[in-house]
Amino acid sequence: MKKFAACFVLIFCLIGQTVFAETVVPILMYHNLNNSYLPEHANVEMRPDEFREQVTTLISAGYTPIRLYDYTDWVNGKKDLPEKPIIITFDDGYLNNYTHAFPVAKELNIPITIFIITDRMGMSDGVAYPHFTWKQAREMNESGVVDIESHTNAHSDLFLADNKTVINELRLSKYLIKKHLNRDANYLAFPYGNYSDFVKQQAEKAGYKACVKIKPLAPGLNRKGDDVYELKRLTACGGMTGQDIIDLIQRCGDK
Repeated sequence: MKKFAACFVLIFCLIGQTVFAETVVPILMYHNLNNSYLPEHANVEMRPDEFREQVTTLISAGYTPIRLYDYTDWVNGKKDLPEKPIIITFDDGYLNNYTHAFPVAKELNIPITIFIITDRMGMSDGVAYPHFTWKQAREMNESGVVDIESHTNAHSDLFLADNKTVINELRLSKYLIKKHLNRDANYLAFPYGNYSDFVKQQAEKAGYKACVKIKPLAPGLNRKGDDVYELKRLTACGGMTGQDIIDLIQRCGDK
């Protein structure tokens, strides 16, 4: 009888761990995919083959890439998420996102989000890296695997900007995405990861459903009760393997 009772307690605990396990959602941040980069730029650059290896390793480990729409629908009780969800994002809208990341997303049939700086679309002069065009953005948007979202209009530091600039940066980028892509931009990446309560309030007033930030010294994962206007991201760096990304996710999940 004692053995039966012990087994019952063990089974109950295991079931409880399965049923009540907390869902956490990592959001990865990428920037540039270049075949060569300086080691000191590894926080914003990696080779295309490194990106592919990271993504395929994550998928092989059971992670399922989802859209930010899936995340906010889950928060609002409209849908369930897979067991190990993950969100893949790119900042700025560089041309190499179109030439390197987009083909991987199509091949693997996984969603990625690209936050664009609308004032730099198609620019190659006066910028560190060329940006893709509105035509290329439309192609990606219509593919069904890429969501084009806002990284503001001119990449201004919203924490330091005056109120008028903040409102203009948030609303003009939404307007231009709607004009050129015939889609609503519902998600915002704060330039430099900087924001304030006023910025968050204006983002909500402008119609954004959620905002993402980045705090390199305080990375974290996202849970259902978290503020959707300051979602945490993890920096995917050049030189990191897919297993390194998994280890980072697990360390953050233990906090």
